[in-house]
Amino acid sequence: MTNSIKIVAEISGNHNGSLARAHSIIEACAGAGVSAIKIQTYTADTITLDVDSEAFRISDDHALWGARTLHSLYSEAYTPWEWHEPIFRHCRELGVIPFSTPFDETAVEFLEKLDCPIYKIASLEIVDIPLIRMASGTKNHLLFQQAQHLLMKFPMQSMLHGQLVQ
Repeated sequence: MTNSIKIVAEISGNHNGSLARAHSIIEACAGAGVSAIKIQTYTADTITLDVDSEAFRISDDHALWGARTLHSLYSEAYTPWEWHEPIFRHCRELGVIPFSTPFDETAVEFLEKLDCPIYKIASLEIVDIPLIRMASGTKNHLLFQQAQHLLMKFPMQSMLHGQLVQ
C-alpha cells in the first residue's frame, strides 16, 4: 500500500444473507473505483451470548431492531465464513483489496488462511489484548477504529512495541 488516498467500501450485513448480493456489491464498488472492500468475520456465538435478557437485547424503541436479542441480530447479519474465500477471490479478480474486521482470535486464524492483508480492529475490540496480540503476530497492517470515525493505520509488526500492551 502506498501513501495515496484509499477508499474503503464496507459490505457488513448489507449482503442481506445472499452471496449473490455480496458479489453484486463487490462489482458495484469496484466499478465506482474503491481501493478496498471490508467485511466482518464473526459468528453470533463468537461475538455474544445467546441470552434473552435486557443486557443482550436491543431497546424496544429502536426503529429497526427493537426488542431483538443481539444473538438473533448477529445470526442474521454475519457473513458466513464459507463466503469469505469467494468474496476475497472476487475482490482480487477486480483489483480490489479485500480485508476484514476479526472479532476474536479464531477469526484471525481463519483470515490468515485467506491471506487477508489488513485487519481492522473495531472500537469495542480495541481493548481485546489477546486479539490485538494475535493480529500483531502477522505481517499485515492493522486499522484501529477510535472514537467513532477516526482510523489510524499501523504496521502490525511494530504495533506492540514498548509499553503499549503488557
